[in-house]
Amino acid sequence: MTLSKAVLLALSSSLALLIAGLHPVRAATTASATVTIKATFTVPPCTLTVPDTVFLGSLLNGTQTHYPVKIDISCPAPVSTVIYGEQVGSVLVAGSSTQMAMTGPAGGSGTPAAFWLSAGNKDIDLTGGGATDGTLGFCAGTDNRSCTVTPSTRVMPDTPRGQTTATVRFSVMYP
Repeated sequence: MTLSKAVLLALSSSLALLIAGLHPVRAATTASATVTIKATFTVPPCTLTVPDTVFLGSLLNGTQTHYPVKIDISCPAPVSTVIYGEQVGSVLVAGSSTQMAMTGPAGGSGTPAAFWLSAGNKDIDLTGGGATDGTLGFCAGTDNRSCTVTPSTRVMPDTPRGQTTATVRFSVMYP
């Protein structure tokens, strides 16, 4: 075999390997990378609409149920929500998670008037515990809606006379 025939044979073998897609001089290599992707998914904020002030009128001795109050909840997208209540600026009636002592009149002594809210024949928890426990809330749902709460009061014979108030903060919980 002559040199030119040997070169021609080597070239034709290499050309055949290249055409077949086999590269005798390259080794197969693989590479991998791990990517961690972190994200924080936030619940679209919902809006509560409640009256700024609700006048109960004159409170008489005994227990009274007052006119219902409407609360609207509006969310930009359907999301599971529940409303919860929390008394503000007062104390709960001893032994109760649903009744609060009304405040005022200043300097008065005696048993404060008791105040509570109910929704759907259930007294509303006023401890604020609904922030972490959806079962303590009311008006559960996923769409925009209106809910009604009914205020009630109890006045004892020794309750101080004069203007009295109760403040409740309503908030949305996303269970």
